[in-house]
Amino acid sequence: MLIKGGIVYLTKNKIMVSYWKQLIVNNVAIIFIYVCFMLLLLLLMILYKVRLIIWWDLLRFSLLPVVFYFSFRVYQEHKKVKNLQQLLARGKLPPVSRHSLVEMNYIIEIQKLKTEYYQSIKKYKDQLQEHQDYLTHWSHEIKVPITDLLVLSENKEQVSSIQVHEQAVLIKQHLDLMLNYDRLADFNHDLRFNWVSLEYIVKNIIAKYSTFFINKQVHLELNISNIKILTDQKWMQALLEQIIFNAIKYSNKEGSIKINWSKDTLRIIDNGIGIASSDLPRIFEPGFTGINGRKNDTATGMGLYLADQISRKLNNKLKISSILNQGTTVNLVFPKEHYSDITKL
Repeated sequence: MLIKGGIVYLTKNKIMVSYWKQLIVNNVAIIFIYVCFMLLLLLLMILYKVRLIIWWDLLRFSLLPVVFYFSFRVYQEHKKVKNLQQLLARGKLPPVSRHSLVEMNYIIEIQKLKTEYYQSIKKYKDQLQEHQDYLTHWSHEIKVPITDLLVLSENKEQVSSIQVHEQAVLIKQHLDLMLNYDRLADFNHDLRFNWVSLEYIVKNIIAKYSTFFINKQVHLELNISNIKILTDQKWMQALLEQIIFNAIKYSNKEGSIKINWSKDTLRIIDNGIGIASSDLPRIFEPGFTGINGRKNDTATGMGLYLADQISRKLNNKLKISSILNQGTTVNLVFPKEHYSDITKL
């Protein structure tokens, strides 16, 4: 106990000494003026042969209020620090003092920083929760094609390779969607811009979803030959996969999909179920499924959100127009310096 008490005592003494040092540093100009004044007074008294006892009396009586002033200031600072520590322990800041402009400005700035800090923490927590919710949702969506595969294998001794392929593609579609969403946060570190054939990218996607085209008997019109684009091939394919897969998914049986190039725009047109006009302003919101999504249990509401985010980062503009029960047109606009028509060279 004695050792503990001694340590506390020494700690308090160190704190008081630090207060005194800081106070002297802050008031060094006043101390300097006081010393100079007393020395000048001493010289004058010596010069005019005034009794030095008077100077000693002045020094003694002037030192008392000076020491009292500094002691009172140390006490005030100690009290302020103690109050501040108590308030901070409760997560509060001291009220703004009207008597000190410096303190007032400091506290105002600290309050601003505190507000910004709590806002950033809240934003981070919201994003983290949103991220976890989407991952949970996607994990449930992946279970759907897996369950379908299990049902097919249980009910039939021989399962069609086309049906298996479709479900496998759907599983990969959901996984790619989840991975691309996760990579968006570090998007700029994963970019490699090159000149690539637009037709090559689109044909890769068509080959990937060929079984869906066949099963739905969707007629495809493709007219994008001779177009080169400056882009990141991997991310552009991820973007177009979302758009083309949506066109297939929401097309009617024996419907048609047109993919063509006009001026600076890639157009993907389907004559499927379309999008309600009330849903169009919100189609790029994360998690928004709309009327069609509520009818289709496999909709995640993230496909068009990701497509829009990717298009922005690739310096493209994604525009969608649609009429319910008539079809949807998706326009992907490229900057002038990001496309080239080989036939016009």
